[in-house]
Amino acid sequence: MEGQLSRPVAGAVGGSAALLAATLLLPPVRNVLGLAAPGPLGWALLGASAISSVLVNRLLLPNGVTRAQPSAAADGAPGRGRVARLLPASLLGRLRAFPGPA
Repeated sequence: MEGQLSRPVAGAVGGSAALLAATLLLPPVRNVLGLAAPGPLGWALLGASAISSVLVNRLLLPNGVTRAQPSAAADGAPGRGRVARLLPASLLGRLRAFPGPA
């Protein structure tokens, strides 16, 4: 069911959101877990990271980033044909130019 939200995934997301809300909004849960409520700077960082992840996704998708799907070779063997790129070729070339570990 690619592209659709299944019931188990929706349940997991809902449960995670409820637990996150409880840890932020209920002081007894926060105290048991030993957490501190985020201050204004913390909330700003949280919001900025959420927005930047969406922006990076939107910037990469139209620029040649494809899903990683195994493709079949001419002999029909899976995974031995052309591999889908996760990064544009120009960016991949620049990353490969960096020196490796010593």
